[in-house]
Amino acid sequence: MSKKRSFRTSRTMRSARRRSFRPRPDRVRWPYSIHKRAIECLLAQIRKGVGITCVFHGGVQWTGMKSLLGGRKDAVIKLEKGLLLNGRKWFPDLAVYCESTGALLLAIEVWHTHAVSGRKHASYLAAGIPWIEVKAWNVLERIGKKTVSVLDWGAIAGVRSPFQGQLFEEAAPKSRSIKAHQRVAFNVRSSDWPMPPAAKFTFGAPKDGELIQPK
Repeated sequence: MSKKRSFRTSRTMRSARRRSFRPRPDRVRWPYSIHKRAIECLLAQIRKGVGITCVFHGGVQWTGMKSLLGGRKDAVIKLEKGLLLNGRKWFPDLAVYCESTGALLLAIEVWHTHAVSGRKHASYLAAGIPWIEVKAWNVLERIGKKTVSVLDWGAIAGVRSPFQGQLFEEAAPKSRSIKAHQRVAFNVRSSDWPMPPAAKFTFGAPKDGELIQPK
């Protein structure tokens, strides 16, 4: 009577078999993240020199509309350029500088998986750095065609800076500890953040530096 030999498949062979299967046709794989794609769209828009037309979200309604970086074809744009503020480095997704003076014109944060934290907001505010935070999906849908929604900002002339962290605090349960509360509050995905109804603004595109209030 012959004995049966048991063969033990190695991990390498099992992995090779898994790799041999073709991917499912209904599964779409993005070549890169939504966050990176939104940054590239903003980068291309700024380089055109036409500016970014923004509507500012004041928490429960739109605060106003303004065009940023209009006519700035000489701007120098840097990705994730470190800014040393109060002994700590912060890295905005996009930093726009003036080519002639080297002054920081605007820092742009793109929100996809987590919002700007309270400490980062406070550091930008204390340094007087003009900055905005936009939703990644909103940029992909509206950049170059319609106004881009700004959820948080600071040092923008004519538009009072909010503290978006207070809105997260109101939405979070009061019973959680401070550490757990901070972890949950600033890990909210941008797709879960509701937007107010569309506002009716005065007709005509705003000029650079001009603020148009909603009706």
